[in-house]
Amino acid sequence: MLKSQERGTVKVLRRVPMNNPTVFILTHGRPNSQLTLKMLRGYNYSGKIYLLLDDTDKTIQQYIDNYGAENIIIFNKNYYINSVETVTNEPKYACILYAKAAVEDIAQSMGLKSFIIADDDLTNIRVRYPSSGKLASKKIGDKFNEVMAQLNELMLKGNISAISPLYTSFFISGVSAFSPKHIDGARFTYIFVLRNGAHKVNWLADYGEDNITSFEENKRGYLQLGMPYLQEDSVSPTVRLEGGMSETYSTDTFKLCMRCVVVEPAYFSAQWYNGKYVPRIKRNNSLPKIISGRYKK
Repeated sequence: MLKSQERGTVKVLRRVPMNNPTVFILTHGRPNSQLTLKMLRGYNYSGKIYLLLDDTDKTIQQYIDNYGAENIIIFNKNYYINSVETVTNEPKYACILYAKAAVEDIAQSMGLKSFIIADDDLTNIRVRYPSSGKLASKKIGDKFNEVMAQLNELMLKGNISAISPLYTSFFISGVSAFSPKHIDGARFTYIFVLRNGAHKVNWLADYGEDNITSFEENKRGYLQLGMPYLQEDSVSPTVRLEGGMSETYSTDTFKLCMRCVVVEPAYFSAQWYNGKYVPRIKRNNSLPKIISGRYKK
């Protein structure tokens, strides 16, 4: 087990060999429900996998018993509570933001050129593609290692900050998901994020940190994008599983929405949907545009 030391980070004396990127699964209070780990093992993933826990987790010993101390990293939660931008004077204590900030420091201390930040409730990654006018689906299966290696190469050679598969609802519209009008929805990362270690990301907001941080990074010129042909399936954040942030997202959807609006008012608006407020992305405002030559003076 790797224990937190200075600045809430982990001191690691060895360099992890470059194979497929090291995966950090962010988890809390779910020692008996590790869906992402099960998925990666099912794909025979060749990279190193760590479970990242905060030092306030009361189930740490159960994690050690179930998965082995050598596969667990523990970070100092209080350090990150006092050092990251939560966008509120009363931040939520049960918050994945602190773990994501810790991963950035841990990856740098390990000297990783690339790494993956993953939630703990992924069930599948599949390939989506047009076929005979319909949107077809195929499990990635034994091609997972090859696909991750290719994405990693693309990210590093293209100097891209982050790449991820796209969320399930992106594909609701069928083959039109690949149309120029719809494809702009692929400009942020979500749940299973391949990260370029050359650029440290400053995650922010105790709710909606994935959307907010992606837009902040993109507008500063640090490209974060989703892969339109890859879909990530996970348990809905509003489903009440043990541990994690299930209670946070099931009870505080208004705060989730308003964090987006407060940080990026030009990019998000609040929308009432199915009995709750959800953040609506103003895509015409939020994505870089190439100005037509006819406007040149």
